[in-house]
Amino acid sequence: MRRPLLLFVMATLVLGACSTNGPSSATQTPAKTADIRRSTLDIAYSAFVDQDIHHITSKKALEAALEAARVEARAQGSNAEVKTPSFQDSDETQLNDFKAFADAVNQLALGVQAAGGQYSAERLADATVGGMI
Repeated sequence: MRRPLLLFVMATLVLGACSTNGPSSATQTPAKTADIRRSTLDIAYSAFVDQDIHHITSKKALEAALEAARVEARAQGSNAEVKTPSFQDSDETQLNDFKAFADAVNQLALGVQAAGGQYSAERLADATVGGMI
């Protein structure tokens, strides 16, 4: 009699441990993203800041690239604006600055798509790299 009761209690504990109480309140929905050729931008940024003989700062490269992205986004039909993040004035690449830059470019791309413009990730990336250089 004790053994079946013990097995029942153990089975109940195992099932209780395996069940979930539904989605966690900490679960967030993913943010919408556009194709901005992020890897191309990352490679160009890293190479330009690390290897340029003029030792341009990360801040200047990212600010110029973001301004070029703004111009291209307007040319593609967007009227979206993004605030320029505060970048570090360093002659080395800054991962957090690049992430903030990529987020801003993503917002510009989403603005083109929302406005129904003719969005081209290649044109946006080319303009952005050109602005950086």
